[in-house]
Amino acid sequence: MFNPKVKVGDRIVSIHMDGDNPSVPIGTKGTVMGSSETPFGKNIQVDWDNGSKLDLLDDVDVWMLEKDIKK
Repeated sequence: MFNPKVKVGDRIVSIHMDGDNPSVPIGTKGTVMGSSETPFGKNIQVDWDNGSKLDLLDDVDVWMLEKDIKK
């Protein structure tokens, strides 16, 4: 399932990030650190395993839970 609801501590995998984001390539794994509401939607703060801190934007980016990919 794409873009499931997440909570702090969930492990996720980047499937697509809008725009040119070489800091978080497809397949990068990370840990959800928090989220915040903005006028443009929800931002999900992620501590990516490659060191990036780029947020996910729930209205344009795509992710999955790591545990769902392993199935």
